[in-house]
Amino acid sequence: MYYVKTFFFLAFCFLLGVGLMYGIRYFRRNNADDSATSHIGIGNAPPLRGFALFLDKSTPATIANLPVTQLYATAISLSYPATGGERADTVLAESVSVAHKMGIQVLLLPPRVFTDGNPYPQPLTQIAQEAQNAHVDALCLTWLDREPDSNLLREIAAVRKIFTGKLIFATTPDVLIAADSFDDIDYIAAIGPVTLPQRLPNASEDVDLHTMCVFWECVLGSLESHALKSSRGLLLLNMTVPETTPLSLQPLTYEALLTQTKGRLNVEGLFLPWSPPGSDIDSTAINRFPEVMRKIPDLWSDKATR
Repeated sequence: MYYVKTFFFLAFCFLLGVGLMYGIRYFRRNNADDSATSHIGIGNAPPLRGFALFLDKSTPATIANLPVTQLYATAISLSYPATGGERADTVLAESVSVAHKMGIQVLLLPPRVFTDGNPYPQPLTQIAQEAQNAHVDALCLTWLDREPDSNLLREIAAVRKIFTGKLIFATTPDVLIAADSFDDIDYIAAIGPVTLPQRLPNASEDVDLHTMCVFWECVLGSLESHALKSSRGLLLLNMTVPETTPLSLQPLTYEALLTQTKGRLNVEGLFLPWSPPGSDIDSTAINRFPEVMRKIPDLWSDKATR
């Protein structure tokens, strides 16, 4: 009789454990945060991958014409106008609406001017409210090339009470590696362009894809290590190739960057420059190099492996 009771007790415990397991799975499935970034697994391109745009009255139309499906893009970043403007909040809302209908997320960035304080033309709390009203997915709070002002850190805490999306702390790579406190922050971000190393005067003229991959391996390895230590996802913003880079090296540099960001679990976002195909406006724009554009679909597809 003792063994029979023991058997039934163990069977009951087993069934109870199975029931709890399925209950937890059901709860998580039905209460998942739909706005959270989905990790698409090791060996793939960053979950947030797309292009950097400026926010102006033409932005909604530009977004609508982006070939996001063909390029497997999942997000865009929008740089807020330096002068602000009365319609900036309206254009932002229109741009986010268009992007979301296309199934891509939106990151709002400050104007591309370094400052140790608030990088926006309006108070951070006002920007946070505009971003919240527009349903922006992630808001970048800094654009630093030095340590932040202490007042800025207090403003970040106030923003957290207004904006319910993800918050980004962005600096140049050297400042980012030295930073060690990211309270209320979801992502840390390295701001490009990343300066390429100086070559020796007697270095060979032959630079291949492998050479540029080694360069990015060094840069990304240190950044990813810091992101892992900080328990934060890493974003790569404004990843332009410096204008001083010879035109012959720019395609190799972009392709190496695309290759080296695959398979890195802590690199959660990569944003390349964008201009209309065939445009000569920006010498660093990815569209200047059709051969690189043709490779992006393979490098950014869900099947992309490193």
